[in-house]
Amino acid sequence: MFQAFFDAGLMKNPVPKKALEKKQANCSFDFANLTIKKLMQKEGNAFELILYRLIRETNLFDDVQTGVHIEWDDKGLWDKDLHYQDYFDNNPGYGIGHYVKAREYVNEKSEIFVENELDVVLMKDMRMTFISCKNRKSFDKEMLYEIASLAAHFKAQPVMAITEDLSNPQQNDMEPFVMRAKAKGITLIGSNTIFNPDKFRECMLKLAEGKR
Repeated sequence: MFQAFFDAGLMKNPVPKKALEKKQANCSFDFANLTIKKLMQKEGNAFELILYRLIRETNLFDDVQTGVHIEWDDKGLWDKDLHYQDYFDNNPGYGIGHYVKAREYVNEKSEIFVENELDVVLMKDMRMTFISCKNRKSFDKEMLYEIASLAAHFKAQPVMAITEDLSNPQQNDMEPFVMRAKAKGITLIGSNTIFNPDKFRECMLKLAEGKR
């Protein structure tokens, strides 16, 4: 794998050079530039870039951007109804005490999401699609909540791309996460789709047409 990075010009000056040929564990090198260094130091960045390039190559969207920052001037801009709904869905109850706890939950979430970064943003005609990229082994509902809330506020399609194989969710204990995403209207894209050219194009075509 590292040989491919050197061949692409992303890394240079391997020491010792023979370490690559012999596949030795110890090998030092220089990054081509600071941008490449920052990219390679975080796995998620590389995943975002891969997805970004794959989507651009489909030529299905009017615009594709990555690393889009959103800074909220007023945390009250958040759609708090979604926060309340999330709390009540997961914490059944009634009475003023229950509402006070719900309000504390909403205020806490508002603090968390004052600043956001959208991993990949797609535009087709007047339709936006927000994609959250997750490169990890564990997934929780907070990830789904964040992309669902952002998409709801901007009237965009929410999508989450993950490095897990979703061809058989029961086999890798992903079924609860998949079901929760479906309930929130989030399109989940797994590695089994991302790295299958035909399936990936079919998936992107649906997004471009506003379908799920």
